[in-house]
Amino acid sequence: MGSAIAVGLDGLEGGHWAAIGKMEEADQITQNLEIVSLHYPAPAERACLSLVQGDVQKAARWVEERRLDDDDKPSYARELEYLVLARTLLNRNLSDRALSLLEHLEAGAKAQERVGSLIEIQVLQALAFQASGKADQAIKALAQALMQAEPDGYIRICMEFWPKSGTLTYTFSQSLP
Repeated sequence: MGSAIAVGLDGLEGGHWAAIGKMEEADQITQNLEIVSLHYPAPAERACLSLVQGDVQKAARWVEERRLDDDDKPSYARELEYLVLARTLLNRNLSDRALSLLEHLEAGAKAQERVGSLIEIQVLQALAFQASGKADQAIKALAQALMQAEPDGYIRICMEFWPKSGTLTYTFSQSLP
């Protein structure tokens, strides 16, 4: 994006033609999905909001438009988009596919020590395990998320999912000493 800024500077070598070239260079950069996704998260957030509002079809269309697939190897730059895909899969009762995707996301978050991402992924894993009928694994994933969330101040992430966790939350609270 620094190229776009350079266009406005006085004394640009090559004059207007150089400025046009720099703008074309900036256009190429903005076509890179990784850069756009990382620096402009609004579309992914809008798709997530669609899920919260119960409009699974709208979120699924967005996932299709972005060409997201649960077999992809997601990068950090597009993590938010893949979290929307995981949530969409969960809302479509495809928890096994969501779990596979979340496993890849979890590996990346752990490797890069991204605590906030890891907590969100673990909460989604808990919901996916619950949907798959794997209560023990669901409680374990939720416990891991909560243990990391509390000391680092990430409880908001867990609370965001509380309404969806229903019986899982109750079962977890009953297992506490």
